[in-house]
Amino acid sequence: MPDLVAGLTRQVLVTSTPVLTVHAGYANGDYVGTSGVAQVLLGCARGAGMTGYIRSAVLIDAVSASVAGELWIFDDLVTPPADSAAWTISDADALHCIGIIPSRPTTPAP
Repeated sequence: MPDLVAGLTRQVLVTSTPVLTVHAGYANGDYVGTSGVAQVLLGCARGAGMTGYIRSAVLIDAVSASVAGELWIFDDLVTPPADSAAWTISDADALHCIGIIPSRPTTPAP
């Protein structure tokens, strides 16, 4: 990914581990993450207020739930619902959505 400012290539690995509800009673369309707290991925852009590219996203499913999901990307902090509640955001927060990356479950090799 070329850096248009300095002519350099910069790649970063950013991770986020949410605090999940113990009961883990997730249903299709539920929010998976720390209740009411947005997952923030810092250091992705070339600088404050600048742009970048997302080349890939990996979801590690530690409990092997094998469900499809979506990673919603925003350009500002938003307020998500409680963990395992239906995914909803306000109209004002929706205006800050700049992309959605779908994920699908994969079957591990035998």
